[in-house]
Amino acid sequence: MEIEGKSFIEMNIVDADKLGIKNLLEKYPYEVSGGQKQRVAIARALTMEPKILLCDEATSALDPKTSESILKLLKDINDKTGITIIVVAHQLSVIRDICTHMAILENGYLANSGKTIEVFVNEPEALRRLQAYKSNEANLSIVFQKNHSIELSQMIRDLNLDVNIIDMQHIGIDKKTVHYTVHVPNEKLETCMEWLEKKKIYASRLKGMEQIDA
Repeated sequence: MEIEGKSFIEMNIVDADKLGIKNLLEKYPYEVSGGQKQRVAIARALTMEPKILLCDEATSALDPKTSESILKLLKDINDKTGITIIVVAHQLSVIRDICTHMAILENGYLANSGKTIEVFVNEPEALRRLQAYKSNEANLSIVFQKNHSIELSQMIRDLNLDVNIIDMQHIGIDKKTVHYTVHVPNEKLETCMEWLEKKKIYASRLKGMEQIDA
C-alpha cells in the first residue's frame, strides 16, 4: 500500500524507533512486557502494508498507562496512513478513545451501529445493557466539545435547574469531547433541549428502561 506514492517504510511508519521497539530488537520474547509485545505485533503487521489492520483486544491485560500508549500509537498510525483499523474490545473506554464508528454485537447479532459519538449520546438499549452498572434514571444525554463545566453550569443557572449528573466520560484520545448523562426535572426537559439547540450543543432525550437485562 502506498500513500501519495510512498510506501509505509519510506514514510517512516514502519520504524523501530517511532514504534517504540528499537531497544527490543536484540531481546527474546520472554524478556519483553505485554505492552512491548503488542507494539512488536503491530510493527510486524505494518510490514505487510495492509489496507485493514485488525486489533483484537489490543489492550487487554495491560495496565492503564500502557493501554493508553498503545491506543495513541494506533491513532497515530491511522492519522498518518489513513488505513482502516478495526478494534475488537470489551472495554467501552477503548471504543470511546479511538473509534470514529462502532458496532455492538449481542449473541452473534448486530444490535446497533453508527458513529461512536452518536451511539453514546443516543444510548440505545444495547449500549445501556453493556453499561448495566449505570442508573437508568438519566433522561438527557449531552456532548460538550469544550469548556464543558462552564457550559453545564451556565445551563443550570439560566434555567434554574436541579440537575443530577449520572455519568461523565471523555470521548476521543485527546479528551476534548465530554459526554454527560444527566437527569433533569421532566417538566424542564423540553426547555433544556431548546437551550442546548440554540447553543448548538449536541444532545438527545433518553428513554428510561424499567429493567436492564443482565
